Amino acid sequence: MPAPQKTNKRGWTTAAVLTVLAGALIIVWANPREEQHPESYAKLANYKGQARAAIEVDGEHTTVLANWNNREGVVAISLSSGMSDFNDRGARYSAISAGGLTDSTVRHRTELAPGQLLVKIPFQDRFEDVTARVEIGGDNWKPGGETESREIRFSPYGTAYDAKTGKSLPSKLTGEVIVP
Repeated sequence: MPAPQKTNKRGWTTAAVLTVLAGALIIVWANPREEQHPESYAKLANYKGQARAAIEVDGEHTTVLANWNNREGVVAISLSSGMSDFNDRGARYSAISAGGLTDSTVRHRTELAPGQLLVKIPFQDRFEDVTARVEIGGDNWKPGGETESREIRFSPYGTAYDAKTGKSLPSKLTGEVIVP
């Protein structure tokens, strides 16, 4: 009586798995994604999705923040004025304009700093810069009077620039503590 033959199921399974893995390795090695779009990887490595500028306009300490919201496809640009110390009541007039939208407020002389102004503008490419115009009327501003303005270009890589000179702007005032 001949001895029953043993089938080596484990050997066939191992060979099949190794063949599939070798095929996947060849595909990945032949088509590396990094070689197809290296500029995209460099952009993503430096992408922050927000930029902040701390500037002084008409004697008023002003902070402007741009935050890219990829889920909604908008850049939210906010402006806050004043509160650099307890005596700073903020600007009498504040306005921010970007993408054809404007938000502004007027503070009465006896009031404290106004709330934060906000403009949301849509974007097509999250890697493109956006520009906003900030107008401030200081303590001596009167309704209908002249205001000082600055144009700021915000980069999603974390830096804000003066739109006219191209120089980078500080992200915080001297001695300012930023709480995330």
